[in-house]
Amino acid sequence: PIVDWFYEEVTLGPTVISTSAGSGRRLLLAVPEEPPLVLEWTRWQVQWPPFFQPTAAALNDDGSTLYVAAGSVLRALRCSVEAALPQCAASSGEVARVLPEEARGLGLTPHGALLVVGDAGIHELRPPPPRP
Repeated sequence: PIVDWFYEEVTLGPTVISTSAGSGRRLLLAVPEEPPLVLEWTRWQVQWPPFFQPTAAALNDDGSTLYVAAGSVLRALRCSVEAALPQCAASSGEVARVLPEEARGLGLTPHGALLVVGDAGIHELRPPPPRP
């Protein structure tokens, strides 16, 4: 293909970037290299409602509400962080909201507004959906 030089081998785990003469496509930093950041991941067991395939999620500051979008449908899930494993569930009265477009990302502002990132731009939902 025309863009064959863009292909690069990718492996899981820490990435080692060669600084040899043959790697002219890479930018070299003028600051000393820091050791790689090691992240500890925890897998949560989840069961999504039928036909609900999440595309974006955001957890509020105190961990009590998880906002989850599946395409253009937004749900607010109430979370309990007291248990050994966090649990999030929709309450019986919780209503799903329809967003202006499919969500590619979610975020929360310091003022409590929910930001929805989509292909057309960023939408602000103020106030965020009520907590279940």
